[in-house]
Amino acid sequence: MNEQNTQWNRTVTDQVGWVVLFIGTPFMDGRYTEKDSAMQVKEHMEERYPRLRFEVAQVRGDFLVSDDIFWADHRDEIEKENDSATGVYWRRHGYKNESNTHQSG
Repeated sequence: MNEQNTQWNRTVTDQVGWVVLFIGTPFMDGRYTEKDSAMQVKEHMEERYPRLRFEVAQVRGDFLVSDDIFWADHRDEIEKENDSATGVYWRRHGYKNESNTHQSG
């Protein structure tokens, strides 16, 4: 039985997962077994929080997203960070200058 447990632990540790990092904060979302799933979440977050930057990162199979870094447990902080970001901010296809979005009369 110990041999089976050791084999199971080795299999889990050898696998990889994917997380979505909230760049500039200590927070993240994940752990996804498929990179495509993490990319879809990243795109959703970019739409939800357009002034924040997100990246998908590979992690070890036994990596756990704990409560202290799980973004949903810190939603107020994330929203405050998004609301207070000004000037140049990240978009999916590069940097965008916020002043270009305003039209003058």
